[in-house]
Amino acid sequence: MIRIDVIIGVLAASVVLFVLFVRAYRNLRTGTRMQRHTELVRREAERELERLQAEIDGARQTAEQDLKRGRE
Repeated sequence: MIRIDVIIGVLAASVVLFVLFVRAYRNLRTGTRMQRHTELVRREAERELERLQAEIDGARQTAEQDLKRGRE
């Protein structure tokens, strides 16, 4: 006959293992979401940087053209 304390011990161990599995799974999912979010933010920052660089270059060219016209 199986003793009650053995059954309780097995149930407790099963619950602990299940909780650890669920936490590991949630951490894995959260990590994947964070990686995707980080990649999205990085790509958006690169696009914004390129846009700003193009704007700066355009302003620089306009200023240079204005200076050349002023000298002529």
